[in-house]
Amino acid sequence: MRKILLVDDEENFCYFVKRNLELTGEFKVFTANNGEEGLEIARKERPDLILLDIFMPGMSGSEVAAKL
Repeated sequence: MRKILLVDDEENFCYFVKRNLELTGEFKVFTANNGEEGLEIARKERPDLILLDIFMPGMSGSEVAAKL
């Protein structure tokens, strides 16, 4: 099963994307609502794909990508 990490400050968006991807039975989706949490999950879970929102309060998606 492929792992996907979705980092976005819009909780409803994360919920719907996670739900739809997991319904396929092919993906395990992790979500984070800020950059710091996203980095922590990325380091722990080692996802196959990371989807980052660029415009988030605090640490932006660009900053998260640079730290990965």
